[in-house]
Amino acid sequence: AFVGSVAGLAGCFVIGFGATASPRARRSCVLRKSIAAMRSALLGARLLVARVFLLSGLTKWNGLSVSEDAYYLFAEEFFAAYNLPAAVTNTLAVITAVAEIVLPLLLILGLFARVGALGLLIMTAVIQLLVYPDAWWNVHAWWAAVLLVVLSLGPGAWSLDRLFKLER
Repeated sequence: AFVGSVAGLAGCFVIGFGATASPRARRSCVLRKSIAAMRSALLGARLLVARVFLLSGLTKWNGLSVSEDAYYLFAEEFFAAYNLPAAVTNTLAVITAVAEIVLPLLLILGLFARVGALGLLIMTAVIQLLVYPDAWWNVHAWWAAVLLVVLSLGPGAWSLDRLFKLER
């Protein structure tokens, strides 16, 4: 299917939009170019937002265990104002450390990508509301917008969801 779509798209460039091309052929080429652009855009959207969370998640690990720095961040920086018990902030640190690795990987692979996007959208909301409330327009609105695109349109054709027929 991929080779056929590439060959058809290449045909659009060979035929071009000259006077000899029929209106139907021109519409067909425009449609093929739009589909190719959508596939690239959805893949790019997934990779863009996944990178942010994955890099953040990697900083929270020390080998196969959650780093002491992650526990400190959650207790002393992120949730210090809420006076939460250490057991709660430690649990949040572990959940976040795991989620910031697993959810971006789901997006990168395009496997259960809507689940990954929803999870990261929820994380974005928590970060916005409880951790960095002044970062909406600078950062969080952009993450949310990209995640909403993936959530609403799915991962696109270049995904394991599509390969395994989990998405249409």
